[in-house]
Amino acid sequence: MILILESLRVILPRLPHRLVIWLGQLIGHLAGLICNGTHREAVQRYLDSGLAEDKQDASRSMRHVFSSLGAGGFEWLHSKGWDAAQFKTNIEWDGREHVLQALERRKGVIMITAHLGSWEMLLRSYLVEIGGEIAAVAADMRYPGLDRWLKKVRHEEGCRWISVREGLVGIVRHLRKGGAVIILADQDSRRGRGVFVDFFGRPAHTLSAPARLAWKTGAGMVPFTIVRSESNPRNHQVRVDPPIYPITSATEKEETLRLTQAHTYAIEQHILRAPTQWAWIHDRWRHQPGDEIKIRSPR
Repeated sequence: MILILESLRVILPRLPHRLVIWLGQLIGHLAGLICNGTHREAVQRYLDSGLAEDKQDASRSMRHVFSSLGAGGFEWLHSKGWDAAQFKTNIEWDGREHVLQALERRKGVIMITAHLGSWEMLLRSYLVEIGGEIAAVAADMRYPGLDRWLKKVRHEEGCRWISVREGLVGIVRHLRKGGAVIILADQDSRRGRGVFVDFFGRPAHTLSAPARLAWKTGAGMVPFTIVRSESNPRNHQVRVDPPIYPITSATEKEETLRLTQAHTYAIEQHILRAPTQWAWIHDRWRHQPGDEIKIRSPR
């Protein structure tokens, strides 16, 4: 697999942009046909979320989801050949001033995002558009070879990676220096403590770390996502929400719940902009209140 990925990393930047997107969509579509069980489960989640009129509509939407995932992965590798000018040409930012406002407080910024659109391109786009110090928080993958390859490729983007094995300490240090941290906060993860908040009308187990970090440091939380344009698939729009600030006089428990619900609601609104670009293949509602949730080792 690593050989295939490394070959794609070298070949795709040499191909025309539109062709790369088409190839990614094709591979994603084929993956959806092969992974029939995953497709079926995703269709049911889409139905349960009230975004489809019937099962046929949901199934059609899921075909777009798989195509979107494939296009996003291929385009991320293609973007390894982009310079700053091409990033600015193909990715438009709406709400850039919200990031700058939060950074001016010099307490750090927690950028909350989701597996929506070509999310892997957000890091480089942030560095091109905003600049400064940014770190991304990620868990180590179960497959060491793939984990090393991803870290190597992502490191080339100029972003610092903080493993969840470092706990909150490494992230707090980065925030207190006034830097920004990007956290994907749209999955039902057992990598750390979580709370249940509403997501598409159902309780969803959500990591509490971003909210606890904000409460401990005073950092603002800024939800932002990237969505592919329907009219021109080579173009994307990054939408940035106003900062969500912690109330430091409140208790940690109160703020953890309030802030987690706030950024989860914001992400839900972003997904509604382009629901077939979100990764519905993930079981976001795997755990429900009353379930025993065993926290896994970060590795």
